[in-house]
Amino acid sequence: MKPPDEEAGVSRETRLTADWVHDATIDTGILLDPSSVERLERYLAFLATEATASGGIGPSEAERLLDRHLGDSFAFAPMLPNAFGEAIDVGSGVGLPGVPLAILYPRTSWVLLDRSGKRCHLLRRVVRMLELENASVVNADVHDFSGGFEAVTFRASLRPPEAGSAFLRLASPTGVGVVALSRSPDRPDITVAVPGVATDVERLDLSILDSPAWSQEHSP
Repeated sequence: MKPPDEEAGVSRETRLTADWVHDATIDTGILLDPSSVERLERYLAFLATEATASGGIGPSEAERLLDRHLGDSFAFAPMLPNAFGEAIDVGSGVGLPGVPLAILYPRTSWVLLDRSGKRCHLLRRVVRMLELENASVVNADVHDFSGGFEAVTFRASLRPPEAGSAFLRLASPTGVGVVALSRSPDRPDITVAVPGVATDVERLDLSILDSPAWSQEHSP
């Protein structure tokens, strides 16, 4: 007889081991309580099933949910402020990295922004399913949106120069932006500057990832 997870078509990567939770806590500096772990596992199951079936992530990606998707989302945490009230995830798609970050930062109000109505429908469903009272979904193009957010995140949504311009419209005067760049061992070549935005490229060597994560930090 097949295990229940296999019968339901759910990857075994939807379960977080004690070692993974320990490493994630060390990497992010944030303690994952049982409620957060349970929410993350339910979200991983959503990615492995509904998000995959809808094309939100590729079918082959379901076997790399921890390293490629949840791990990448957690990699934003070391570059975010220790405490912040309002944040926005640009091009959230099926919730990466916005949903994991909303779980990690329950006292922060998160806007999950995406221009696709179909993906926003899925996002609203997962926000309700996980009872994420600190997350709201907005169906809009980032070029038509502005605000005064203390943290702005970009994962595979805009290229660095475009992300810098969007950051200026979205961030508060003391806000921080984080752009995921690559998972290559080599430092990415980011040479285009955006007037009014200070940038810093940083390599993150995290235990929960199988290769370095390169990110660009924005500040006014």
